[in-house]
This record gives sequence, C-alpha cells and structure tokens, in this order.
Amino acid sequence: TTDGSPPGLEDSIYTKAILVQENTVLRANLWTDGFEPGAISTASYIINEPFTLPVVSVSSDPYNLWDDMDGIYVEGSNGQTGRCMDIPVNWTMDWERPLSFEYFDLSGERKIQIDGGTKIHGGCSRTNPMKSLAFFARSKYGNNRIEYPFFSQKELDSFKGLILRNSGNDFQYTLLRDAMIQAVVCPVMDLDEQAYEPVQVFLNGEYWGIHNLREKVNEYWVESNYDIPVENLDFIKNWGEVFAGNRDGLDSLNAFLWENELVSDANFQQVASWVDLESYTDYLMTQLFFANRDWPGNNQKYWRDRVKGSKWRFILFDLDFTMGIYDFDPSIDMLSFATVPDNEEWPNPAWATLLIRRLLENEGYKDQFVKKYLVHLNTTFEPMRVNH
Repeated sequence: TTDGSPPGLEDSIYTKAILVQENTVLRANLWTDGFEPGAISTASYIINEPFTLPVVSVSSDPYNLWDDMDGIYVEGSNGQTGRCMDIPVNWTMDWERPLSFEYFDLSGERKIQIDGGTKIHGGCSRTNPMKSLAFFARSKYGNNRIEYPFFSQKELDSFKGLILRNSGNDFQYTLLRDAMIQAVVCPVMDLDEQAYEPVQVFLNGEYWGIHNLREKVNEYWVESNYDIPVENLDFIKNWGEVFAGNRDGLDSLNAFLWENELVSDANFQQVASWVDLESYTDYLMTQLFFANRDWPGNNQKYWRDRVKGSKWRFILFDLDFTMGIYDFDPSIDMLSFATVPDNEEWPNPAWATLLIRRLLENEGYKDQFVKKYLVHLNTTFEPMRVNH
C-alpha cells in the first residue's frame, strides 16, 4: 500500500501477469516500514520447452554466480589454485551461496520448491564449462530437509543434500557411466549405492544441459538410507578425512593390518569382525571388473554405526574413470593395479591397497573371492546383460 500500512483483506488486490514469451523466473517478497521483509517466493515458468526428462530449475542472484570477486561459477579474480588448476580461480573455493531449487515432473507439474545453499561440487570436473552443483537444505534458509521422492530405485523421500552432477570425467562422453555401472551391480549385489535420476537443468531461466540428480554421499546419506542418527556414525573418506564421528575404529583396523598378516584364520576372523566382507567383496569386484583407475588411492568412503558389533561398509560412487574412458587397454591387470603399492605405473599409496593385499593373503578368502567372481562374470557381468 502507498502509505505503508498493512492492507486489510477486503482492500487487497491479487494479480497474476505472465508474459508468455520466454523462460522466466519470478522472485518476489513483501515488505513495509516497521516490519521484517517477508520470505521470498520463487516460481519458474518454462515456456514451450519439451519435457523429455524431469526439469530442475535453479535460481540465484546473478552476483552469487558470475561476480568477478564473489561468483562461484566463474574463474574470477578471488580464488585459489588446485583441482587441476595451476592458476587461482573462484570455482575452486568452498563458497556457499543461496539458491532456489524447483523440480518439475514429466507432465510439467512443479512438485517442490525449496530455498537452500549451493556450492560448486567435485574435483577436476570443475574445469568443465557445466559444473556440478551441491544443494543443501539448512534451517537458515527455511527448511532443514528436502522432502520429495526423486528416485525410483529407493523408497526415500527426505534428503539433507542433493547433487546436480555433470558426470565428472564422463562429462564429454556419455553423461551416465557412473549411474549405468551402479544400475548393473546394485540390484544383485550387497552394495551401498548412490541413487540417480537424469534431469534437464535451467539456471536462472536459461537451459543449462542434462545433469545427473544424485544423492550426496556423506554422513546424511547413511542417516537417510539406514535411519541411523549422524551423531552415532563414523564416516570417513580416503586416508582419514573425518566427515562424522572419529577415526579411532579405523586406526585400530589399520594398525592391526599393518602389524598382522591374514594367513592365520584367527587374524582373518578378527578383520571379518570389523569389516562387512560380503559387501566389501562385491564392492571390490565391481571396481576391478569396470577398471576404475581413480581408485583405490582416491574415492573411498566408508562408514560404521558406533554400536558394538557394527562393521565398516564401503559406498560405491564416482565410477566415471572406468571402462577405459581415456585410453582403453584390455591388457591392464586391475588386480595388480589395486594391490601393488607405490608402483611407478600405478601410484596407489600403501594405505589404499592394504586391506585388499591382506585379505588375499588368506587362502580361504582368496578361494571364496575367485569363485564368487566367476559366478558374477557369468551372470551380473555377462556382456548381454551389461549392454542391456
């Protein structure tokens, strides 16, 4: 109202005017003297675009994305080196910016709109022109969870975070390599998987390409998938990067492995009481068969519930550097790749190969591993099934 006073209902006029010309994102709020501004409302209008996939429309003040000093999506002049960049760029920074997230199904119906925070996600894949975006629900933006069943593979409808992923190393090839591999193995193996849904993304109303909508693999992934409170978890990446809990249990396991061979069944059973070996064997076979050369020295995430008798489980994720993506060589011995530490040709560090090497010292486990692998070679990994 012109005098700043709150209008009565009878004096209010509600209008809706849309120019049906191009894709539009409208963001609006209410404010008046003496009152806190109202919450921002956001609505995207995708005009005359074919919906061949679900659509995600993300929007933020252009300053947050493109500003030379503070924009997260540009090289800019306020960043740092790293993530395959020898010069400082903004998109290497761990900056979070506010973002609106909307999801439309194939009919074009908007199913959810939520405000949250976003960061550029990934490692060297940030160098691609279309970057991955991590989206987080936080109470400071309004909602603490993202409530919608995005993924057909899982009966989940509540998430702390999601990824709009550019497919990593596979960005300029298929855009689905990681998801395809998980679709091959996860229905028939005991594996922790990362759900997948391909979506078309619009960024501030502009078509921005196909992205992989994925669960974010962190401690909240365990909370959603296993209903275990985050405060009860140990969640660790690679050589001890602690996401939740602590690394005491991991240190005990590694100390035992460094100091003891597993030729002895007693030693082997001790490790079996700490690691879910049925699941780990499936995980190991998948990495070896699809020839993941960005592992095991990288891309390892594992977790356990901190209750007596719980075991470490490994999460399958980031399988883009597989299947000879850059330089296919069928003669590569993946078992040697994963078990020979500090080799000049295959520079996997000793910590990364330790568990695999120790397990294969045990004749009983080795025999079990070979027999199980042979079964999967003739079923799960059978070429016609994989191609299908």
